[in-house]
Amino acid sequence: MYFRSLGSKKHNISESYLSFCIHKVKTVITGCLLWVLTLNSVLVVLVNPSLLNPGPTSYLKVVSFNTHGLLPISQLDNNNPTLDTTKLYELHYYLSDQKPDILILNETWLKKSVSDSEIIPVEDYKVFRLDRSPKTHPPDPSNPSKFRRFGGGVLIAVRRDLDIVSTKLEFTCAAEIIGITLKFGDGRKIILCSFYRVGTLGTRNHAEFLSFVHKARNRRGVSGIVITGDFNIPNIDWDSYSGNDNVDQLFLDSFSNLGFEQLITSPTHIKGNILDLVLTD
Repeated sequence: MYFRSLGSKKHNISESYLSFCIHKVKTVITGCLLWVLTLNSVLVVLVNPSLLNPGPTSYLKVVSFNTHGLLPISQLDNNNPTLDTTKLYELHYYLSDQKPDILILNETWLKKSVSDSEIIPVEDYKVFRLDRSPKTHPPDPSNPSKFRRFGGGVLIAVRRDLDIVSTKLEFTCAAEIIGITLKFGDGRKIILCSFYRVGTLGTRNHAEFLSFVHKARNRRGVSGIVITGDFNIPNIDWDSYSGNDNVDQLFLDSFSNLGFEQLITSPTHIKGNILDLVLTD
């Protein structure tokens, strides 16, 4: 009896202990699962910050180049020039490989005799061009000896398969600047411009640029404007936002008055200058 009783008590204790262990194991497993799920959620948020700050689901790939001429220098005064095949090959390879949505070119050096299809695959891109002419690049009365008859030229090309309606701004302007309106599928409109400025041009060129920008911004329904190009104002100190001469300061004052932010912070020229700018409001 004693042993049976003792045995029975031992058996009851074992069953209780076993139940306790099973309960503890279940608790530990449940806790581990909850910890794993919590950790997984934290990692998802860290790896995918869009869950915390959802952004746009798509964007445009826009590239801008200063080609420094798609013609050899020897062909500048030729009305039917031969193109620079090396630069064209590099350009076509880039377009085929990178497939930018919008291409912006500065200093194209093109002439009327050169067709769009010789430069850009027109089956893929809609091309807007402004080649140098006496209208876009009139001699500066204050610097007549510095007038450059040949060179210059700006171009913007927009992919045809985008859900965007692109139209050229038909403004008369005595400066090498071209602008297009981009109307998106949701009705938003922005203006994109390409500008090239010869470094010796003075206040008259600045006034023409400023007039063009004001006209562009005043168009109905426009929500923003982006201007890119070679401004040739190398002596500006962007940290102190100060210029070296009157023309530099005129441009800086205009950028400030228009509420533009200048986005380029590193040199765009081998001499360490910031010549090519991107301005946006």
